[in-house]
Amino acid sequence: MYKILLTGARGFVGKHLHLGLQDEYIVDTFDGDITSLSDIRNIVPEYDIYIHCAAKSSVNNSDHKQMWKVNLEGTENLIKHITERQVTQFQFIFFSSATVYTPTKVPRTEIFPTVPISEYGRTKLEAEKSLRAAHADWGFRLAILRPCAIVGKYMTHGITKDLVDKLPTDNPLL
Repeated sequence: MYKILLTGARGFVGKHLHLGLQDEYIVDTFDGDITSLSDIRNIVPEYDIYIHCAAKSSVNNSDHKQMWKVNLEGTENLIKHITERQVTQFQFIFFSSATVYTPTKVPRTEIFPTVPISEYGRTKLEAEKSLRAAHADWGFRLAILRPCAIVGKYMTHGITKDLVDKLPTDNPLL
């Protein structure tokens, strides 16, 4: 049975992943501060899979310094700690964002140009670059996911929630 470490398990995506994975896998959650090296050093790198969802996710967040600290520096701290101490091969799954792409009306693929227009998108793209560099150096398996407009139960903020909240309450889809 795979052993998984999940960061960001208190967030929207992480909460759903934890609920969906816990019956099939051994899932531990990292509840510390992703920007704190002392918190990260408490992680014992013995997992088969690391799923990194921890992020400062509000696209409209005005605290850009904190967004960079969490989304880029936190990601770099985590992968550095794991790669320096990991004995066996592992897989790292990173939840990035479709905001790394240039806005367009045509469907996007993985090779579509990445020119983010938001600070959030820039932080996610830089985190991707750091992970790709670590992947090249250490050879772990890396998957970068770029979801967009995630909707579901327990959604607490964001533009998608604002739009859903404006829909008529008698809508049979809700």
